[in-house]
Amino acid sequence: MKTLDEYMALPYRMEITEDKDEGGYAVSFPELPGCLTCGETIESAINNATAKA
Repeated sequence: MKTLDEYMALPYRMEITEDKDEGGYAVSFPELPGCLTCGETIESAINNATAKA
């Protein structure tokens, strides 16, 4: 069984979509259902998605 660090190091595909209703951008990871975040700019959305807790 892999450790959490090993799973975190895997290359998950990131999808970025523009939120035309609310503004800003949403980031999701198709291989990780329910794992999503957002930001006012593409840069902030990516930063939120890749920040370590």
